Amino acid sequence: MRTQNGESVLARIVRIFEAFTPEDSSLTVSEISRRTGLHVATASRLVAVRASRSIISDAGSLSRCRPPGDQRAN
Repeated sequence: MRTQNGESVLARIVRIFEAFTPEDSSLTVSEISRRTGLHVATASRLVAVRASRSIISDAGSLSRCRPPGDQRAN
């Protein structure tokens, strides 16, 4: 599926993963939205789908998330 600007869902998911850095391994949806340029509702929806598939894990709270396998403290 492509958005109106032609970007695929996969491309948007890749942008979400690229938002994380070694220094910022735990981000809020708002931070992900700002870093990716995605609308906060879109970022939230994509994060929720990824979390339900264990591709992104919550960081011990409902307001932060991180890539899978990242066990560092917030």
